[in-house]
Amino acid sequence: MYVAVKGGEKAIVAAHALQEHKRRGDGRLPEISVEQITQQLTWRLTG
Repeated sequence: MYVAVKGGEKAIVAAHALQEHKRRGDGRLPEISVEQITQQLTWRLTG
């Protein structure tokens, strides 16, 4: 990958890390499982 800006790949890696942190939210909480999502979507679609 070629990046023509100062900071280049380091800036991109840092941006990806920041986005992951923001997407994940509070790291003290357990991650939601696929089963939880499936159950919640099923309830929303049928409830």
